[in-house]
Amino acid sequence: NLDHRDIVFVSNEEDDDKQSTVLDLAVSQDTMITFQLNGGDGEADDKHTTAQGDIEEDVHDTPPNLILNMALNFLKPTLFLLVVAFTTSQMVYASDPDIISDFIIPANASTFIDGAFFTYTGLRGVVGTTPPAFKVTKASLAEFPALDGQSVSLAVLQFPAGGVNPPHTHPRSAELLFVIEGSLEVGFVDTKNVLYTQILQLGDMFIFPKGLVHFQYNANSKVPASAISGFGSANAGTVSVPATIFATNIDDGILAKSFKTDVATIQKIKAGLVVKA
Repeated sequence: NLDHRDIVFVSNEEDDDKQSTVLDLAVSQDTMITFQLNGGDGEADDKHTTAQGDIEEDVHDTPPNLILNMALNFLKPTLFLLVVAFTTSQMVYASDPDIISDFIIPANASTFIDGAFFTYTGLRGVVGTTPPAFKVTKASLAEFPALDGQSVSLAVLQFPAGGVNPPHTHPRSAELLFVIEGSLEVGFVDTKNVLYTQILQLGDMFIFPKGLVHFQYNANSKVPASAISGFGSANAGTVSVPATIFATNIDDGILAKSFKTDVATIQKIKAGLVVKA
């Protein structure tokens, strides 16, 4: 059972005459490869049989473009694997970059660094208070420069009775939430549009996978709730779904068609998202 393929080459001889050469490549099931070079008259000029992957043909008797094609055929699988490996490695390490020093000192910081540089006091007085609406107090790179290069940040989430943290995502990190007051209904939606929800009590923890839309809600109409969230990035980023869709000047007509409603409804939703002074 042989599979024959003819490849035609044109080579220049010493007398500048062009001569066609046909390579008859026969691959047998016992992994033997037969190369037969035929001249223009159809008679066999040379024939070599060797084990697959170990071609011993004299390069002087082989057309140069045949050698190139043979080399490319052997290299293609290797090149493909290298590309896949490189792409995968970039995906694995797509997070805060590693640093080659113990810590990073901002360019505008004092040359003298002491313990104060590694201390953040912005959360004093936050825990134990109840804001009138949902509030997030962050300790991220923007607020705490010492976090640069450390791949970590934190936020305190405060929910009044009935308060909600609207659906949102963190594109650069997962979120680990720890309930320190009251209870919370939490959930996230995966890339298959499956919703995962849970009611958390005081002391419970919940993980929101990186980049997925999620929310937190204090369903209790009388008791406030609070939580602390940790992130594996100094700047996890937050993309609010309602604000991104309805507060970024996307055309009302496009939104109406997307949500299968009318422009008046879209405008009403937008008006409800306006922050009142």
